[in-house]
Amino acid sequence: MNRILSGIQKVNLALGTFSGLLVMGLVIAVVPDVMSRSLFGLSILGASEASVLILVITVFFGLAGAQVRREHFRVVVLETQLSGGWLRAVTLVRMVICVLAAAALSWYSIRGAYTSTLRQEMSYAVIVFPLWPARIVIATGSVMLTLQYIVDLILELRGGSSHTVETIPGEGLA
Repeated sequence: MNRILSGIQKVNLALGTFSGLLVMGLVIAVVPDVMSRSLFGLSILGASEASVLILVITVFFGLAGAQVRREHFRVVVLETQLSGGWLRAVTLVRMVICVLAAAALSWYSIRGAYTSTLRQEMSYAVIVFPLWPARIVIATGSVMLTLQYIVDLILELRGGSSHTVETIPGEGLA
């Protein structure tokens, strides 16, 4: 079981790293288009659409990796006032809510990706640009976030705080 949990975390960390690297791709897609608009009054065809796809990949592939590293924002006003059993109970309730919310997002994004892929959904703006790859990315990122929340919940239920899990790539769970 530890191998599975560690494997999910490693995949999520890899996707997070990939999404971080894609920021450079976003710059490469946006800067020439902005320069072309400024200097020549012309935009580069497809640059805007490619930027949106890169941004979607960056955000949705980065979600689960950020969760592994505990980099999401949290409001802990209540948690800082609790200790012992009450803190554990609130933590478990919060984690269950996160699992359910992420699972609902995953369910609807999978349905949307499936329908979009079957229809070969396209954007018909200045150029024809496929929308279904972005929908698949959203579904994949949502599923990986759901799996990460499940990993966190399992680790918390085992008694070890999910906040103390080693998240250094390559080390995994002991």
